[in-house]
Amino acid sequence: MATTQRTGTHGEVVHSVEDVGTLLPKAHVVVLAIPSTPATRHLVDRAFLRALTPGSHLVNVERGDLIDTAALIDALKAGLIHAALDVVDPEPIARHASSGMTGGDPHGRRPFERRAVVGRFLIQTTQ
Repeated sequence: MATTQRTGTHGEVVHSVEDVGTLLPKAHVVVLAIPSTPATRHLVDRAFLRALTPGSHLVNVERGDLIDTAALIDALKAGLIHAALDVVDPEPIARHASSGMTGGDPHGRRPFERRAVVGRFLIQTTQ
């Protein structure tokens, strides 16, 4: 996904962010790796989460404020999705213990260690 739709180097379609609403119901895994800007704050809101396929996985490896934490907690408590979070808003994740969100704190780790943590989560929750 990119700011504008284009054709990738191998002929694949790179969808624009405007297509997100039509793509979410088809996704089993959504990985957020975008910067935090006024336009991306709470990109993942209740509507975004409702559009996801039940049981899908949301992975955030960038900034906590990309996700509306209250909406995410509701979706997790309802068992609608799974989440692997490198960051939350506000930090630390321990602040959200009553929500059922748990986990190690990969945020301070080197990138290859974060990928390993997220990879293990995806393997465990998709088996």
